[in-house]
Amino acid sequence: MRGLALWTLGRSQEAIACYDEALKLKPDDDGVWFMRGIWLSDLGRYEQAIASFDQALKFKPDYHAAWYHRGLAAGNSAICNPLLASQSPIASKNPHLNQRGYQGALASYEEGLKYCLQDTHPEIWGRLHHAIGKAHYSQGHTYYPQAVTEFNEALKTLTLEDFPEAHLEILRYLTRLYLNWGKTVKAEELQRKNTDTLRRFIESSNHSEASQTKLQLKYSWIQQLTVDIAVQSGNWCAALELAEQGKNACLSWLLAGWDETSPTWQEMKQLLNPTTAIVYSHLSDYALHT
Repeated sequence: MRGLALWTLGRSQEAIACYDEALKLKPDDDGVWFMRGIWLSDLGRYEQAIASFDQALKFKPDYHAAWYHRGLAAGNSAICNPLLASQSPIASKNPHLNQRGYQGALASYEEGLKYCLQDTHPEIWGRLHHAIGKAHYSQGHTYYPQAVTEFNEALKTLTLEDFPEAHLEILRYLTRLYLNWGKTVKAEELQRKNTDTLRRFIESSNHSEASQTKLQLKYSWIQQLTVDIAVQSGNWCAALELAEQGKNACLSWLLAGWDETSPTWQEMKQLLNPTTAIVYSHLSDYALHT
């Protein structure tokens, strides 16, 4: 707790020193090793972070978060530190874990799957497949087929019934992937599923009205993807109308008395004249690039 407090105050070096002191008293504390790795990663000291995660995994091989963050650190690290790697109880068993960049991230996630099986660790298994999918996705179109395979694997255990928020997050990546891939019909199909999944999640959870509003805001990206699909399809007028509807829906959740009614494109055009223009901002990869 003291280390966390120091970190919150911006005293990062003191926070790490605090964890080092704690490890002198209890060197097998996987949680302390893990948190030490998190702070080192935040400082960009990726090789030292990996060494800390490896120590955590030495004592708890099925530590999902450690495998996940090790993968992130390996993906961000430019080159392996041979001295630290030689001292790793994890990498000594699997030299592939000394890879860095994209291959290094995959090596960590795939190694984690050896300890976190589908039957025994369903959530962790799914989250590691999701991480592998994201690693493939980040490499561009050539790797999209592998990313789709991994996302679908993750959905086998990260179901709507058991892990609704993780389930929606994977659907988000899949929809964005198909949209970037130019497979608009598939993206539209998934977008309908996103909308239905969110509706069922909210209706089945007995959330209060305030909680429902928070969920609607949290998943406003679903509406944004609908706009993106319209832009990708060349339906500019429909995209503008949908963006306006989404904006007003969000404002109606945030501001009491806000009128959710949105104008049509024809109504918007009535506001235009030779000296007037409409400037519209929509946070979207497609809206920014087109």
